[in-house]
Amino acid sequence: MTLDKNNTVLREWPFTFAVPASQWLEPVTCDSSLVTRKTSDEPRVTSDDFIIVQGIVDLLVETPGGLVIVDFKTDNVSADKLPDRAKLYRSQLDLYAQAAGAITGKKVCGKWLYFLKPGCIIEV
Repeated sequence: MTLDKNNTVLREWPFTFAVPASQWLEPVTCDSSLVTRKTSDEPRVTSDDFIIVQGIVDLLVETPGGLVIVDFKTDNVSADKLPDRAKLYRSQLDLYAQAAGAITGKKVCGKWLYFLKPGCIIEV
């Protein structure tokens, strides 16, 4: 993929991206028989609030079919434990995909983690 002349390879692609603050909050459900009030010192989030996220995508490959994101990990993990370990990084890759797609205007067609220790790659 990185050697294909039809693709553009971007290494250590930096980004700054505004994410709606509501994306980071879990929805709250209320039971009508039990009402909990917020205290005045708790933050209140509105639909106009954003969180600015900065990051660096290790490898971003622009292919004719869309963007592929690869993040390298140095975790000391065995190959048989990769699926469980990859779950820990899913939200990070989802955020990278959201940012890359919005910034470039291109769809993301793949998100991969490459674990250096066992030398294995896994799609997330």
